[in-house]
Amino acid sequence: MGAYFTESSGHFMIEDVYCKFNIVNRDKPVIITFAGAGDYIRSHQANKGMSPWGFEFAKKESGNVISFAAIDVSNWYRNDRFETFVDQVAEYISDFPLRLGYGGSMGGFGISAFSNKLRLDRILLINPISTLNKTEAPWEKRFSWASRYDWNNGCYDGKHVAAPGYVVYDPLHKIDKLHAQRYPHNIKHLRVYGVGHSMARHLQSMKMLKKLYLDFVNDSINEQEFYTQARARRKIDQYYKRLLAPFNKHLSPARAEILNKHRAVVKRNAFFAALGINQLSSAPLAGIVLKSTLSAGGQGVGAKCNDLLLRLGARDESQCFWSSWNRGKGFLKNGGLKFDGDGYLPTLVQAEKVVLHGNFDIKRPSNGFLLGFLSSLNKDIGTVIVSKEFKLKNTDGLSPEQQKLIEEFRAILR
Repeated sequence: MGAYFTESSGHFMIEDVYCKFNIVNRDKPVIITFAGAGDYIRSHQANKGMSPWGFEFAKKESGNVISFAAIDVSNWYRNDRFETFVDQVAEYISDFPLRLGYGGSMGGFGISAFSNKLRLDRILLINPISTLNKTEAPWEKRFSWASRYDWNNGCYDGKHVAAPGYVVYDPLHKIDKLHAQRYPHNIKHLRVYGVGHSMARHLQSMKMLKKLYLDFVNDSINEQEFYTQARARRKIDQYYKRLLAPFNKHLSPARAEILNKHRAVVKRNAFFAALGINQLSSAPLAGIVLKSTLSAGGQGVGAKCNDLLLRLGARDESQCFWSSWNRGKGFLKNGGLKFDGDGYLPTLVQAEKVVLHGNFDIKRPSNGFLLGFLSSLNKDIGTVIVSKEFKLKNTDGLSPEQQKLIEEFRAILR
């Protein structure tokens, strides 16, 4: 083994591939990880011993780990010297009770392609790229820059993997599905619909990644339980974003309307959670009407929200319409709810739509605050803003920047 694994932990480089390892108990399993395309290590980071993707996680949960990452560029581990070195790694880990592999995307390629050389016992692949050989995968048009590497010799194709294991992917992502289907029957499929190629990140956001990893290490993955947990994707904005994408040929107008409503709820919940608000109404108002003037008597939630926003907007008389607009736009993110002692604004934020009625004079800072506040709701959580005889007064002589702001606001009105 030369001088590579003389200590229980360390790091080194094999030309353009970086390795970091930590071995604490040879009577326990060892985890081999390969980093993905976006997780390469810079040369100066490698010299300082930076941890590659998966290293710290596997070290914390399992102890024994050997992690690989590309250096400076996503090189797909297509390196003759590295392939020779893998044989040495296989010899080093041969007496461990279990040899496990874990990687995603380009890292999934690394695990599956080198699995036989490493004599791995089980593997876990997260949306892996099986190969970039143009004959074997002619439909793979991504990563065109990687065609400079040799995809005809050596460990160039992961489909020949002999170890059992799992592949996790989104069947709605056509290319990822085609890669997953290339693996043999010893690789079981775990499907998570509608989250796209960034599978590991979304498993993490659904609080599934750690459990999946530990169940994999312990050989105790329960597929039924996995699919039950995967329903949490319905609480992730990316799930709806992909289902609403133009490439979804099964998206009808009626289904799009339903998905948009669910997506708005998800975005509201995430936005509120970021503000530290976890108690949300299970039955939000369908809509609230806001006007440019204080209501007579201020009866009802809508009227009270209207009056509160106008009073907050008029609090600093030295501000103009435009500075008040910016203050309203950042109001919630800057902790503005502390000024809402009666708790009306959460009701407004949860409303499916806000209806603007009447004339709004841009000479009044309070109107700027209200409209800026609504623009943030539309952008951050998808609140629908509806015009009902809504007009802006005194818009003559606006600067190009101000005119653009007004046009952008009008564009979101329905």
